[in-house]
Amino acid sequence: ILEKKSSFSEQVATLCMQIDPLLKDTEKHGDKIKDPDTIRVQLEEVKGQLHPYLDLSLPYDRAVLIELLRFIAEKDGCAIITPDSTQTQVEDNFVEMWFHPEGTSITSKPEKVITLERIIECAMPNDGDEELVKWINGDRDPREIFDKFDVDKSGEIDREELKKVFKEIGKDASEREIDRVMTQFDLDGSGDIEFDEFLAFLHQLQAEISEMRLKRKFMSENGKAVWRAPMAGKVQFKVLYNPRIAEPGQGTSTNNDTLDRVLSQVKKTNGDSSNMLAMSLSLMRLGVEEAQRVFDELLKGIGDRVETLKMLLPVIANPQQVRVFIDMNLRDRDPYRPGVKCKVTAREVWDESGEAQIMRIDPEDNSMVEVTWIDEKKGSVMVHKDQLTLKGAAAVTAETEKRRLQGALGNCYYPIMGIPTAHYKLDMCKPSDRLCLQKLSAVNNTETNVRRGMKMGDTSQRGNWMNFRNEVYRGQPFTITPWFLDPVPKSGILEFDYVSTFRPVVTQQPLSEKRFLQLVGLCFNTTPEQGDEDALLLKVLSKELKYEWEHGLWTPKIRNQKGMEKFGLQLATLMGEVTPSALDLAEEKAKKELEDRPKTRENERTPGTPGTPNSKPGSRAGGRQGLVQDSIMDAVRQRMGGLGTPSTGTELPKMLPGNRFSIALSQKGPSATKAFNKMKRMSNLMMAAAKIQKRAKKRINALKLLQQMQDLVSMKWISALQARFMLEKYTRLIGISSEDMKLKLNLVCTLHMRIVDLYNFDVVLGALDLEEQAHIIFRLGWLNTWSPLKPDTHYELSHIRREERLISKALLHLAVEEPGDNWWNETFQWNRFDKVIPGWELPITWFTEAGMPSKGILKLEYYSGEGKNLKDCAPRWRLRNALSGLVLAPCPEFLVNDERDKNGHFKYKSVLKHKNGKPMDQLSTAQKMLHAGGIKLSYKDSASTRNKNRYL
Repeated sequence: ILEKKSSFSEQVATLCMQIDPLLKDTEKHGDKIKDPDTIRVQLEEVKGQLHPYLDLSLPYDRAVLIELLRFIAEKDGCAIITPDSTQTQVEDNFVEMWFHPEGTSITSKPEKVITLERIIECAMPNDGDEELVKWINGDRDPREIFDKFDVDKSGEIDREELKKVFKEIGKDASEREIDRVMTQFDLDGSGDIEFDEFLAFLHQLQAEISEMRLKRKFMSENGKAVWRAPMAGKVQFKVLYNPRIAEPGQGTSTNNDTLDRVLSQVKKTNGDSSNMLAMSLSLMRLGVEEAQRVFDELLKGIGDRVETLKMLLPVIANPQQVRVFIDMNLRDRDPYRPGVKCKVTAREVWDESGEAQIMRIDPEDNSMVEVTWIDEKKGSVMVHKDQLTLKGAAAVTAETEKRRLQGALGNCYYPIMGIPTAHYKLDMCKPSDRLCLQKLSAVNNTETNVRRGMKMGDTSQRGNWMNFRNEVYRGQPFTITPWFLDPVPKSGILEFDYVSTFRPVVTQQPLSEKRFLQLVGLCFNTTPEQGDEDALLLKVLSKELKYEWEHGLWTPKIRNQKGMEKFGLQLATLMGEVTPSALDLAEEKAKKELEDRPKTRENERTPGTPGTPNSKPGSRAGGRQGLVQDSIMDAVRQRMGGLGTPSTGTELPKMLPGNRFSIALSQKGPSATKAFNKMKRMSNLMMAAAKIQKRAKKRINALKLLQQMQDLVSMKWISALQARFMLEKYTRLIGISSEDMKLKLNLVCTLHMRIVDLYNFDVVLGALDLEEQAHIIFRLGWLNTWSPLKPDTHYELSHIRREERLISKALLHLAVEEPGDNWWNETFQWNRFDKVIPGWELPITWFTEAGMPSKGILKLEYYSGEGKNLKDCAPRWRLRNALSGLVLAPCPEFLVNDERDKNGHFKYKSVLKHKNGKPMDQLSTAQKMLHAGGIKLSYKDSASTRNKNRYL
């Protein structure tokens, strides 16, 4: 009301009437209530009184205070202050509020000011925790630990053996917790987990135990015990909240003590306890065990598992626990499940009929069901399943309910499920889309803080440490900033790409070949024979790509000089540098140049002749138009008087002059000709409809398979070779057309964030055509897909874009430091459609920031000897290691130095040294290496307000 500059609407006027008791001089409403200036003056005077108060005698108000205190205890950047306080910034979490005893007025001076401070208690680790740390930190051989619990020597850990692991570290594991672990790590449902998954389980267990023992946060008045809200009286306060401090990441889990208090308070509340609990969820962060307790309570009031999960999933601690929780609660269910309404038919077992509801299935005889009557009859009876007619009930599969859950969550599904790397189009009017943006913002904060803490390079599109790319808001190019997200807007269409920069630890291994083939089998529902074929194809692909040679650092080039022009043009079009009109002019120019060439036999071929592109089967010039069902074609011929014979053809008989069809038709007269033409048009329509139906069915199958692959892959770590295999199998199985390219690109984006050896991402790009490669670079960015460890390919880099300019700098340093002539066929032009500068060579002025141009297009091929020191070219791994700190792909453990053994081969050894337990600062290493090579290329950090120069 205070900010609105126009006259008030009826709704606003009604609102003014509702807050009328707080206004001065309101005995005569008259026209004054509709006068904006008068209302604003009056509201300004009483604005300070518009602060909340809670009546603690009301269970709802008391629950609100308890939730606020818990929120302040668990999150930084929150405080409660007295109504007359002028404080605007949050320094430490504290509480100061006025308390009015029961029977006193809130307008009088408060009798007491309640002051609370935040207490954080940490439980001491026990002997089991110390033993677990020894297992993980390498004080004991991991294989020895695995063999210790693998009692039957099967090479796998089963449920009973897993219980012994928990017992060894002094933790009592319930059957539900064992189910959770097996659901997460048992990929094929065999009831066993392998060695690699066992190690991952130990790391996760350590993190869970550390968090559980570390955090017990509460607000206290005396510094010892938890402050309990009085059962009567009123409290007044104001809330200070800074979301940039309070929500840098995911926070810590709500512990069992806090959850017990919440559930106890909810049960005491008059009314619907499930609604009260739902309101409390926004301030919680739950693990699987705690979420299950809340789920069971919510399900009583909601009754729908999917709707309950929709409400609960956003507050579960992390995507791994979200997936485990879903698998535990969405299972295949029998149609004769409790709660289903049915109609009982009288038979010999039970001679009464009527409307009933299923209560349970007889555990001793599955054919018998207990039902309870829902009409005037009372009591329950046992009847046979054959007597029941179900109403709207059917067998519910877990996959069906997962897809329903995905539809219910909308865009929020992807960040919640741990698949943030995707393209988003959000309607900010929808609460679910606003929640999606908030979730992505939290993920961005966490990932950015990690990279900044490790002093890694900024791989963002604009140098602002934001993982949002290609943003468009309200139809205009836009840049998402932290200020835009605080608070999230509530209108407009926001479209962008998000790329996750989360990377695993350097020791993380991809799935073993056995587990990977099991994963493929689950994704594609393959038979054992097809599984054997997949194993063979995987080996063939590895050999074809030379994936194992030199640790995978040498693979075939993904772009050649001829295809680079198409790649660069497509990428520039996506970036908005090339408009459709400019593209049309360039195409006309190229077409004219082609027409001016002297004709040869090759280009004298007429369209449709063998050897020309449009004569291939299924093209418009050759072959038939498609398939139509035989019964339809036979019916068409029958209506025409028996012309032609039933066949599997797709076209009606051709009426060529003098053939038997035209003669027969002419004998039947003009009416037959008219009927034939009509049926021909009908046939064309049916053929077109059949094509559309077939294409739609194919796309639906492709989408279902994509969703299933995303669900299964998003929590597994795979190699680039395995990602390439899955991409090729998906494309081959579905037969993706250019219309469905988006599905293929979505799969590549999902695989990108789960690849361990991301420096081998060119292996995945090699499975895409040049147009698809350009789309991936556009969506993910150069710095998130390129690695200085494997620079050997063709480039077309536009210096107007920050990322590509940085790639040019890196290639420049590599060319100077590495021996031999590394830059081949390099050219430079100021504009894409201008001619290249004749005889251009790399100028010495490019070795300064001011000298390197900020526009223009650089084209070149980089060569470093193919690992065989060919043409006197060889890599310098120390420099490449240092430069890798500037991109997303981290350095692998096996990186080499420049030394060689007695046979002239490079010595591989890890250079990821650690000092005081902290990773080496790779950015500083890059600066030192470049400085030692005599190169002092620096740039001003545009994202910083300080005049601070940084090396490349």
